Amino acid sequence: MADTRLLALAFDDAAAAEQALAALSDLADDGGVTVQDAAVVVRGEDGAVAVRQKHGLASGEGLVAGGALGLIVGLAVGVPVAAAAVGVVGGLAASVLDTGISDSAMRRVGATLAAGRAALFVLVSGADWRRVHDAVAAHGGEIIVSDVAADLADALGPNL
Repeated sequence: MADTRLLALAFDDAAAAEQALAALSDLADDGGVTVQDAAVVVRGEDGAVAVRQKHGLASGEGLVAGGALGLIVGLAVGVPVAAAAVGVVGGLAASVLDTGISDSAMRRVGATLAAGRAALFVLVSGADWRRVHDAVAAHGGEIIVSDVAADLADALGPNL
């Protein structure tokens, strides 16, 4: 699980997010990454947030996703450490009920997107980060969160 990382990317629309996910799925087929969980979150023109789950993951791995998403929410409200801790606990609890990336945390992040925009949340392991970058770069994503090491995040760049 130490190798498991959460990557969240914002896109101009759901089609671009879906295309980026398809590119990551192709990369997974080639052995460049293991996609453990994925979801596309879309904020409609009416402000409604929809979560489209794409993968599931093994029990217990929600801990990683919960902590990272807790950090995102914490950054949004100004209390990152406390929110990350709550996210870890929430992630652990969520892994018992709904394995994968927390739907409620993704909905909270989705509510911060501009109407019509989408976000792709991907829980990955065994990533060749250069190949991950190349797979999603053509789709215009912008990193909104990543729990990858700082040097890898710099290599990916803020705008894919």
